[in-house]
Amino acid sequence: MKQGLIMNQILNTYGLSDVNNSLCRDHVNEFKLGLRAMEPWALKMFDASSKLMPGILAGNLAELGAWQQCLDINEETSFGPIKGRHCMLFIYPNEKLVKIILDFKKKISEKHFQNLKENILYDAKLMWSVCVPHSCTSEDVLRHFNKSIFDATEGLNVTISFRGRFARIHQRRLYLRMFRTIDYLRCADQHIN
Repeated sequence: MKQGLIMNQILNTYGLSDVNNSLCRDHVNEFKLGLRAMEPWALKMFDASSKLMPGILAGNLAELGAWQQCLDINEETSFGPIKGRHCMLFIYPNEKLVKIILDFKKKISEKHFQNLKENILYDAKLMWSVCVPHSCTSEDVLRHFNKSIFDATEGLNVTISFRGRFARIHQRRLYLRMFRTIDYLRCADQHIN
């Protein structure tokens, strides 16, 4: 079956790159091969991940993916079992983007925005999830999505940090284009040894 540009874009977005862990790298390659071959477990892993949601300008900022579907993945491969790990990104837009969205909706004056700025910027988070092999760390996921967001968002400034394993981990802030912060990253799996 011939697959082209769209499959390559999907694999570039959902197939983690630049990972430090060799088992994660092997599992990601198995996922990519499985997705190209339309294997059910790989399709479920992709399906359990968030896609760009409609209605962002109308305030739809949450796409939670399919948590249980991700955690139910358990596929034997030549590199050992691949089990699903569900990771939730919390991404905060910068002030410029929030103002554009609010102006689009004609909901708030500049004076009112300045009075409520901290609350508005905090509450305007985009929630987005990805299902990855359990062998991949939070750092692998963050590194990949930092790069993906950077590549996809020409022209807007972003700062990124994250929380892993449900606790805040302060890291060097990276400046990206579209969003102010990936404030934290939560990953869950049922398969922790």
